[in-house]
Amino acid sequence: MLPAKLTSTGNMVTDSLEYVKYMLQYRGGGLGMQIMLLCGFASYMTHIGANNVVVKQFSKPLSFITSPYVLLVAAYVVACLMSLAVSSATGLGVLLMATLFPMMTAMGISRPAAVAVCASPAAIILSPTSGDVVIAAEKSGLALDVFAVQTVLPVSICAIIVMAAAAFFWNKYLDKKENTPMERVDVSEIKVDAPAFYCILPFLPIIGVFLFNGRTIPGLSLDIYTIVVGSIFLGAVVDFIVKRFNGKKTLEDLESCYQAWPMRLKVW
Repeated sequence: MLPAKLTSTGNMVTDSLEYVKYMLQYRGGGLGMQIMLLCGFASYMTHIGANNVVVKQFSKPLSFITSPYVLLVAAYVVACLMSLAVSSATGLGVLLMATLFPMMTAMGISRPAAVAVCASPAAIILSPTSGDVVIAAEKSGLALDVFAVQTVLPVSICAIIVMAAAAFFWNKYLDKKENTPMERVDVSEIKVDAPAFYCILPFLPIIGVFLFNGRTIPGLSLDIYTIVVGSIFLGAVVDFIVKRFNGKKTLEDLESCYQAWPMRLKVW
């Protein structure tokens, strides 16, 4: 039974996730708790070794790219495409920090440049359901699909190309000017104890964003924070099975989510 403030998602399982998210927001302070929730997810993925598996798996096909700035541009394009699914600038930025940021720094991209990549897509509007696009379409008198495809999309593509080029040269200039350290992780030194399929786990929020957008599964729409709660839960279930149903170990690993929160508060 959901509180009166909440609208049912139409499914008992996702209603449960929605309720957990609501309680975290209600008791934990809204936006601050939402950001810490995503940071907790990233910390949990690192703790169970999933992020290391991702770096290990992705380093092999990307090893031929010697310039970290080429990887930076590729990461920026991927981040912009994510805005198709996440129309919230805050939600998108924090989601990218929780998923792409660890991989970018491991690939040799400097931390300031990686943060810039996570923040920059907020300036790009690709989603036709974005509030800005909807209002602009209404003011222009054009149908939403026509306005989004014929007006917003061409401008956004041009902006992505220009900003990608700017990201390459500007971040390269700043890194050199500030003498920012960039250390590409030696893949051979990465200790991986988790199974190879764990590389999927850090991307569960991204998969969830596209899966529960209200269109892929008609009528089932979840926000990014509910999706992250579900991702943590699903990750814990998978880890519980892999650890041969060792509930104590699984719960101890989940504590890494909470342990990450005070660290983020110190940063703020």
